[in-house]
Amino acid sequence: MAQRLDRAVRIVRGAYWALEGSKDLGRLEERLPGLRAFWTASAPLLAAELSPVYRAYVSTVSTPRMAISLELATFLLALCKMTRPRRLLDLGSGFSSFVFRLYQASCQDAVEVWSVDRSQRWLEQTRLFLSAQGLQTASMETWEAFSTRSAAPYDIVFYDLGKRRHEFLPVALSFRSRSGLFVLDDFQILRYRKAVRRSLRGKPYALFSLSSYTRDRYLRFSALVTDVKSTT
Repeated sequence: MAQRLDRAVRIVRGAYWALEGSKDLGRLEERLPGLRAFWTASAPLLAAELSPVYRAYVSTVSTPRMAISLELATFLLALCKMTRPRRLLDLGSGFSSFVFRLYQASCQDAVEVWSVDRSQRWLEQTRLFLSAQGLQTASMETWEAFSTRSAAPYDIVFYDLGKRRHEFLPVALSFRSRSGLFVLDDFQILRYRKAVRRSLRGKPYALFSLSSYTRDRYLRFSALVTDVKSTT
């Protein structure tokens, strides 16, 4: 009985989140013109490029449930390819660090990437993985050290700092440039959704569900925060 109820709840939530994501497709297109067309054309190729490394990552470093999804990794890479950011901030190191530094390696112009984590041990795990993939391992720091610095604003910030992330959200948002894009993971967690909305209430931010782009088999998905007037 409990299993059937849990399955029913998941079905209802999944349907609601799919509808929410579908409704935000139009809003997202207004904010990021060409996103849907770029995604349609590029997502299969980018996913194919990422898949072999992703499979290696979730089998040797992390797990499919702990790591960001392949869908989200593909979206982050597509967002980079489309908007051509010069400064990237990865708050919660892992496969997202690989994605950002893969983009960095593909650019002729200088691109700055920072990878930040609350765990020094996990930061070292990420460093080892990046090194094994032949990518840069500079600019990696703990959240405790990085959060106190006066850093220049970032064009794209990816935010996934674990269980206490709701506490650090206001500081994390301050690292985003006025026209920057702030992607936060696990927006399907109801308590976290409420905390995010509380943090944004009364402030000049626009919030978008990325369910249509990033929802995975575990029903995880992300959200996007921009400035209200941003046209990036």
